[in-house]
Amino acid sequence: MAQARSSMRGFGYQAERAGGYSFEVRPSPVGITIVERFAETGEAGAGATRAGQRERATLSAVRWNLVQSTVASDFNHRLQQAGQRTGKWLKGATPLAPHFGKELTLLAWAIDDQELTVIPRMLANWRGLAPEERWWFYTTINASTRARANDATYGWKAAIKVAFLDEPRDIGMESLRITDPALAAPQPTAIKPSARADHDQATEPGDSPRQGRLFAEPDAPGFDV
Repeated sequence: MAQARSSMRGFGYQAERAGGYSFEVRPSPVGITIVERFAETGEAGAGATRAGQRERATLSAVRWNLVQSTVASDFNHRLQQAGQRTGKWLKGATPLAPHFGKELTLLAWAIDDQELTVIPRMLANWRGLAPEERWWFYTTINASTRARANDATYGWKAAIKVAFLDEPRDIGMESLRITDPALAAPQPTAIKPSARADHDQATEPGDSPRQGRLFAEPDAPGFDV
């Protein structure tokens, strides 16, 4: 454990465990840039990745100053719970474990063009999400912006801005669903006689429907944009 703690840099980043994939926060006089980094892995083929980097988000200095302390506290609380060394923002590039990088990128996507007065509210809503929900939003936005990567008014990237502008609460995925009862009410569906026995058996009191896998691996590279 001591060796693992000593090899950790930034927030949760360990080169020997990252598999060549990480994020960095790079400061400049005008703000910060969040960069996704890939190391070349494997031989040529479907499972291989090319070495390189990709700019994921930027924040102005004034917006970054409003959120950086809270983000560091959020990440460090989880690192402490996991028995890992806490981190801090460096004068140079600060490496992030992939899951932290995705969560910070999500926040940056939400606040990058917002009025300064609403950022505390948006930050509170970001904090109200479970880590798994942040990963889900990141992966969904990442996939939905492949065709229109620079259009902040399109699809899920626009939706997360609206959701984070709501009054702070446990927003989860519910804030992006239809709220009109007339539209949201489920429509009855006829059950064929041959299927009724199976249906009744599957809906015994106390049973819950089986769910598929909702969240992507938090430390896996996202979809290509």
